Formats: sequence, structure tokens, C-alpha cells
Amino acid sequence: MKRHLFMFSVGPVFDFIKASRRTRDLHFSSWFVAQMARKAAQAIIGLGAEPVVPASFEDGSPVSDRILLHLKDGIDPADASAIGCNAAITCWREFARDILQKHGDSIGIKKETWTKQLEDENLVEFFSAWVRYDGNSDVAAYPVARAKVERLLNAREATSEFKQWFGPSKVQKSSLDGCRETVLEKGDAKVINNRLWQGIKPGEHLDMPGVVKRLGAGGQTRYPSVSRIAVDPWVRGSKDNDKRKKTREKIASIIKSNLDDKLSKWKSLVEVSDQLKPRFEPFPFDGELLMKQRLDTICKEIPIDGIFDKIKSELIKLGQEPFPYLAFLACDGDNMTARMQDMSLKEHRDFSIALSRFTAEARAIVETNCLGSLIYAGGDDVVAYLPLDYAFDCAIQLQEEFAKQLPGATLSVGIAIVHALTPMAGDMLRLAHDAERTAKRGKIAIALYKRSGAPTIWICPWANDPAAQMKKQLEWIGEGLISHRTLYGFKNLAHTYVDPIKHEQLPWVTSDLLHKEVVRLLEMKVIEKNCREKVAREFLSRISNVEDLYQLSSSLQIASIINAAMKSAQGD
Repeated sequence: MKRHLFMFSVGPVFDFIKASRRTRDLHFSSWFVAQMARKAAQAIIGLGAEPVVPASFEDGSPVSDRILLHLKDGIDPADASAIGCNAAITCWREFARDILQKHGDSIGIKKETWTKQLEDENLVEFFSAWVRYDGNSDVAAYPVARAKVERLLNAREATSEFKQWFGPSKVQKSSLDGCRETVLEKGDAKVINNRLWQGIKPGEHLDMPGVVKRLGAGGQTRYPSVSRIAVDPWVRGSKDNDKRKKTREKIASIIKSNLDDKLSKWKSLVEVSDQLKPRFEPFPFDGELLMKQRLDTICKEIPIDGIFDKIKSELIKLGQEPFPYLAFLACDGDNMTARMQDMSLKEHRDFSIALSRFTAEARAIVETNCLGSLIYAGGDDVVAYLPLDYAFDCAIQLQEEFAKQLPGATLSVGIAIVHALTPMAGDMLRLAHDAERTAKRGKIAIALYKRSGAPTIWICPWANDPAAQMKKQLEWIGEGLISHRTLYGFKNLAHTYVDPIKHEQLPWVTSDLLHKEVVRLLEMKVIEKNCREKVAREFLSRISNVEDLYQLSSSLQIASIINAAMKSAQGD
């Protein structure tokens, strides 16, 4: 028998996804890369292949970044590779041609430039590798074959040609990644208005992939903006705060009364889609409309009879602007290769089914339980953005679900807390993945990125029960047992006892000295003695060196910012 294990990937995945400015770009990129991989797998399965990872390729089912199939006897793997590659390219070109047919004339697309970019042979990267495996050998044969095909695919991806794109000179490049030239003509007033309806702002330049991202429906689903997720605690809290509720209703009234008249051109930029309205009913508009800082820019971009000035005036009168931070979450399974190392083909398929169950539950955890928005879920990978008050809870639930589906397994979870106006393409995704890489090997890492200064990073192994630690700290901060002065006192202590050149703990610093400093800081806060002693015992049990002190300081600062979001959601 001449059967083969066949593995392939479609890309470039991360580069394609990170070149995003709006959430619709982000979500569509993730959905579409998975869709191309699904179409490629379905085409190869049509030849007589059997799925291994993932377990199913039905429409809507989660797809991992690498696909593993078992080819039946008589299927030439080279032919399977060619058919899969052609299916992925066809999927891309059919989708792009549909976009051109529907919107080409209305938004002013340069069709010749569009066609040239669409036919670029480097637009879609399809990598494949295969090894002989008959499927009936002893149990030890499958792990060897699977490990070998993975090594071959790694080598194949590392030896791609990465050909440079050459386009015409003196032409505006894409605003998303600067790779290819724009396919948008200068356009008259009507064309500019049509672009606004589709979420393309004046002066924004998009290449062919950029236009497809912006106009692609991504499985007929629309997505909330990062700013709407950031202000969600404030909006939810307005139910229990009469002043805030009146302001929110007044601002919504101003927008609604102008949507069919003066704001009709900008409807797609200020109003969430019909699919999302039930979920965001208290304020079904973009979150930037509740941020005074952003309103200054909007007033310049859309100067319509002072509409946005009126909104800004209402926020100033209230004096309670939403806290403009949200969380980007990325997670990845730990030691997955080692777990699969000795699995038979059947065991690997069962393992794949368990991962698919986790992926399916991840969406419910992110979007139903934690009011966030899922960007990607495939295998053991999850990427999402969430309201700040639910982010930590979401990480805990994902870890618990992962351990439920795969007993004994852990996730590395990274959470980047970022300002809503942080550039999505350059920073938000990268920072979340940076935090996830920091958390490797059974840990959670939360990185707080203020708009200036160095990030604050807290890393905690799951074995140390970060949920219990965070719960205590949130309670103490909420009860006023720990002040902001104490928070920054811990931070200053950590820097004081580190060598500024070697970045190491000074040799004369002892744990006893650090303990006395911690007690001194806590005594500066006027609280009941028994409460102070309880907090001190908890903190001292965690500190043996300056690194422990730094981690305590970081966790307290992060708990403080999460507590602020929780209070906002409660109407405070």
C-alpha cells in the first residue's frame, strides 16, 4: 500500500491578519484564511483523503493553522498538493471577483491594478509535505511519521522564495501595510460617499486585499469596534447610575435624530450592525462617540453642524468619561507536541476531536459569558478582545475548559491591556501575542500598556492559583485596604533594590529587608490593625526576592485597573 500522511498550511496567516485597521478587517482576515484552508482540505478529501487534524471540515467548523490528512492508497501526494493549492487560490479569486462585481464601479476601483494584484502568484502561500504511512503498521510507526512530516513542513515554510512585489512608482501605497499600491481611484463626491457607506474613510488607501477585507462579510457576520468593547463597562453601568443613564440616552438621541439626515453618509462608521444591536442595545453606536479625546478628531473629520460638539458637551457636563482601555487575549496550548508524541492515529483523531470541542466552547466563553469578540479559534489557539472587567475571568474559563477537554493540559494565556486608540495593525495583536509568549509553560501573563512609559507585566503560573490571588487583591483594593500610594510604593521599592546596570538584585538585599519595607508601606495606610496584618501576611508569603516584589507590585497595579472597570460596570 502507498498511503501517505499529508500536511499543509495556507498563509501568510499572521501577516495577513495583522494588516488591519478596523475590526472588520481583523475578523475577516482570520475567517478567510481558515476558509481557504477549509476549501483546500475539502478538495483533497474529495480525492479520498481522511481528516486527522482537525477532525471535521464542515462549513463553520474551526480550522487550525496546519491541516493533517491521511491519503488513501493510489492518491499521488503531489497531485493532492496541486489540487489543494488550486482550491485555496480559487477561493480567494472568486471572493475577490465577487467584491469587484458588486462594488467596483460604486467605490471607484482601478480594475487593471485590481486584476494584476489578484493574479499575483505570491498572493497565497500554500506549503505542503508528506511521508509514507500505510496506516496499518504498529502503533510506534505513526508518531514517527507524524513527527517527520511536521519537520518537512517546517523546512518547506522556511525555504519559500518571498518574492518582492513590484508595482508602478509614484502611486499611493496601502494604508494597512504599505505593501501594494492602492486600487482606489481619486473619485468624485459620489464615489467618496459610497466609500464612507462601506467604511472606507476619506484619504484612506487600500490595495486589493485591503478592499476585500473591508467589504468582505466574513461569514455574514459583523463585529463590534474595539472602542465599543472598551466603553462597554461604562455603558452597562449606566443602568445603575441615573446621571450617566440620562447622558447616554441624550447622546443616543442626538445620533438617532441625525442618522437619516446629516449622518446618513457616516452611518456605517457610527452605528453597529443589525446583528449586533440586540447585544449592544443600550448604546448601539461606536464607542469613540463616548470618548472626548476622540471626539476632537471626529469633529474635524466630520464637521456637521456641531453634532459631535453637542455630544462632547454632554460628556463634559457629566464629568464621567468611560475608561478607554480594553483587553486583547491570546492563548496557546502548552507542550502540545510532547502530548502527541506517542499517540496512534486513532488517539490523534480523538485528540483532534477534543480540541474541536474546546474551540467550539471558546466562542461561547468569549462572546456569551464574557461579552467579548472572538477573532480566531482553531485547535488550541484563541485570539479575542474583551471588556476590561471580563478579561481575567475569560482567561480562567478558557483554562478550565481546556483542562476539561484535555485532562492535565494547560494553556499559556497572554492578556494585553491597551488603550482603545492604540493602532490595531501595529500594536494590539502583537502585544497580545508578546504577552502569550511571555506566559509560556502553564502561566498567565497580563501586560498593562499605558499610552506612555514602560509596560507593567504580571506573570503567574496556574499552579499558584492566579484566580485566588487576583480575587483577594480586587477585594482589598475595592475595600480601600490598599491605596494608590501603596501600589506605587511597591513599584519604587522594586526599582530601588535592583542594580541599574546589571538589572539584578543588589547583593546586600535580603528577604528580611524586603519584608520590613513591605510592612512599612502598609502601615502608611490608616486601616484597622487586624486588616493590615492580614494583608501583610498574604504579601510576605509571596516575597523572597526583588523579582517577587516586582510581580506583587505588577499584579496590584493590574488589579487596580481591573477594579476601576468593574466599578464603572456597577455604575460607580
